[in-house]
Amino acid sequence: MITLRRILFFIFSLLYLILCPILIMYCLGYIFDPTKQEITRTGLIHLSSIPQGADIYLEKSHYQEKTPASIEGLIPGDYKVILKKKGYKLWTQQVSVKSARASAFENIILIPKIWAIKRILSEKFVKLWPLRGTDYFLISSTDNLGSFEVYECREGEIAPLLPLDSEFLDLPVVSIFTQEDSPIFIIYGGSLWNRKFLYVNLAKTPYEILDISKLIQEKPLDIESMSVSPHYLENIKGYGVHDRWIYTLDDKNNIFRQTFDKAEKKPVFGNAQFGATVFSESDFYKIKVLQSNIFLFLSQKGELLTNYFPYSLIEKGVEGLQLHKANLKLLYWTKQSIGLIDFSDVIESNILYTGRNITDCFWVIEPTHVLFNDKERLYLCEIEPQGEPHIEFITEIEDNSSFFYCDKTGSVYFLEPQSRNLNSIKIIQR
Repeated sequence: MITLRRILFFIFSLLYLILCPILIMYCLGYIFDPTKQEITRTGLIHLSSIPQGADIYLEKSHYQEKTPASIEGLIPGDYKVILKKKGYKLWTQQVSVKSARASAFENIILIPKIWAIKRILSEKFVKLWPLRGTDYFLISSTDNLGSFEVYECREGEIAPLLPLDSEFLDLPVVSIFTQEDSPIFIIYGGSLWNRKFLYVNLAKTPYEILDISKLIQEKPLDIESMSVSPHYLENIKGYGVHDRWIYTLDDKNNIFRQTFDKAEKKPVFGNAQFGATVFSESDFYKIKVLQSNIFLFLSQKGELLTNYFPYSLIEKGVEGLQLHKANLKLLYWTKQSIGLIDFSDVIESNILYTGRNITDCFWVIEPTHVLFNDKERLYLCEIEPQGEPHIEFITEIEDNSSFFYCDKTGSVYFLEPQSRNLNSIKIIQR
């Protein structure tokens, strides 16, 4: 009996001496890699989805938890990850797990097998005009301003833009000039011999509509403050508005910022050599402010420049920009491509999608998902931290019209091509 006890004591002591360090190392993230015959640190994969509650498959194994979840203790290497949820398409991705690193896939939008299309208005419309960064968009059944209506997404309410006794009911609309994150815009219409510029503020009740045709003698103008006068800004070749400042690029390539009333003016930076190298003498530039020290310059021919090396980002053809200031990411699009530039890392363009006739883009979940229109077909692009982006077709939209995405409702609004009714699709299924 004593001999048996001694044998058991030595066995348990040996197991303790062997297993205890192994358990400690495993808790600290170390594991034995049988393929390399060495001790290595593990990695993990974190997955969250919209909607939540998707089943997780790692290679052929069904993980016990549902999204959101973290799969820990993985030997570095490549794994095939699959998310399954009833009523939705499979989401698959090849994930590379690295030692002591987390591979995070946040806010994966699960794609329904059939998109649920909601008809909002059964009238026939000809165009949708988005007001970026607001809860509003405009829709019209003719080109005359009297047919324009304002749709407020959060409350789902629609109202005529003009009162019934307005003198501008028959004004043909040519263009609408908007300012991002503002319910204020300028409508340009009429004929060449009778041009009209109307200032509209949707934040007022009733809507504030002013005829400012006599004020506008020349560009540039600031629609927020209506600070427009002849020769308001002279000898400049670049202009932009950010917060309470007007930014200008003068003919000597210096950048200044000033208040709308010109009471205060400060130099931002002056670098004649930089300006002479990158700026064209004959081009005019729109100035965008990404941060207090990061500037973007968009020329009339669509060349995109910055004040940081390599200075020239895109040579030509840029149609539009969407800034994500929190993560220093810039989304841009041309007719043939959509790209992303990360200013927090090495500044270079990463092409997300190549198309044929891209006309508009909206962030859905910044900075991981993008809605875009290519040749009257609406797509959702999911930007992956590893591998190629996922591109999903959503629906067709009316020719020569735009679309609108509202963060508050998680829905995209568009004109259906056959009926020209106003429809919506819920992209974020919470």
